[in-house]
Amino acid sequence: MRFISLLYISLPLMAILILLEAWALAKEQTLNRKDLVASFLVALGRIPIAAFTNGFILALYITLYRYRIFDLSSNNWYTWILCFLCDDFSFYWFHRVSHKSRFLWASHQVHHSSNHFTLSAGIRVPWTSELTGNFLFWAWMPLLGIPPLMVIFAKSVSVVYQFWLHTEKILKMPFWFEAFFNTPSHHRVHHGSNLKYLDKNHGGTLIIWDKMFGTFQTETGRAKYGLRHRLKTANPLVIVFHEWHRLLKDVRRSPSWRQKFCYFFKAPGWSPEDNSKTTKKLLTAGIVGLQKGCLKINKTKTITNKISKMKKQLVAIFISSLLLSCLAVHAQTNTIAGVVRNSETNESISGASILVKGSPEGTYADEKGYFKIVTREKTPVTLIISSVGYQPAEVSSGESPELVVQMKPSSSLEVGVVVAATRAPLRILESPVSVEKFNYNNIINSPASSYYDIAGTLKGVDLTTSSLLFKTISTRGFNGSG
Repeated sequence: MRFISLLYISLPLMAILILLEAWALAKEQTLNRKDLVASFLVALGRIPIAAFTNGFILALYITLYRYRIFDLSSNNWYTWILCFLCDDFSFYWFHRVSHKSRFLWASHQVHHSSNHFTLSAGIRVPWTSELTGNFLFWAWMPLLGIPPLMVIFAKSVSVVYQFWLHTEKILKMPFWFEAFFNTPSHHRVHHGSNLKYLDKNHGGTLIIWDKMFGTFQTETGRAKYGLRHRLKTANPLVIVFHEWHRLLKDVRRSPSWRQKFCYFFKAPGWSPEDNSKTTKKLLTAGIVGLQKGCLKINKTKTITNKISKMKKQLVAIFISSLLLSCLAVHAQTNTIAGVVRNSETNESISGASILVKGSPEGTYADEKGYFKIVTREKTPVTLIISSVGYQPAEVSSGESPELVVQMKPSSSLEVGVVVAATRAPLRILESPVSVEKFNYNNIINSPASSYYDIAGTLKGVDLTTSSLLFKTISTRGFNGSG
């Protein structure tokens, strides 16, 4: 299974769209060129960091995948649906916690640092997100059984989808789309520093998670973009690291380890004094300041809240049913594992082809001869195993938890093969002939990397390499190539 990162393919298109939007804003005389340049510099600085860390993250996911609960094949449609929902669910909680923990916020604030809501603001990606462990929010997916490359691919799809959300040029999408998916309108709320917009609409592709967990807010007025403490710099280093500097400064001046811990992991704005400026404190102070008449909930609002609660429950039931259906479909499949070995030497055979008889399903043995195949065929399942130099074999899975397939070397390789012959001049018909040959044992015991390299060492044989992959064997009167 190989997937090309959708993110890297989309980068040129993203750059074109950003420049087109910048051109439109310049015509309207609302373009902030310093902000645009700062966003590009932050994005460029992220590229080498991602190149370095992505390999580590993939290696971690592959390691976790070895201990998976289920075997979910990328060839099944329900695995893709499950992967999409799990990825979006993971993003929601990563995003929400990033607004609730200052340690994670120190990285995530980079994305909220622009005082303008444009496509270029969407490419302000943190440089330190791996340091804060954001990838751990997705670590449960390989353990569940979703292939690691599918997880990486789903994450890149989510990033590409969220790019177009960062614009004021699109006001509203159709009602049905706004109801289920994240849109520019929903995301403008998320980027707003207005009190009523703080810590709302954390969804990535879907907005249903916010509606289910009580963090949804409709757009009721123009948002004031940027951080609560507004940045007035275009220096990418300050944009990326200024919150880390503020955090470490608060930690250094803390007299106790408890306060140090709280500064790291409690909400942004927390302080041991009564003047904390967390979102919860700010909202509480705002409610206390309202007149008592505004706090009364009339009957209409109560009914509306009940209907909203019912909608959330229905969405939760739908998502749960979908996940259970995917797992139920998977439960109807059979997983067959085994190893392919040489019947004479008991050595493993790598690259052997394993096919389910009467079905297009199949796989290959790995470098140690092991294979695992997921099929919808009912047990017992008949497997057809073949490999170059061996006689094809058919085995039945039966009730054995792991098959051991013994393949017999092909009889044609057991017989000596004449590769070169020399004799005296043809006029002496009865002259003695010297023959050099090699058999199967010579092949497997030879240190040469291929059949052609072995043949090239024999008497009367010339091995000519005409290109990187094309070799020609020349004998006395016969030629063979491959």
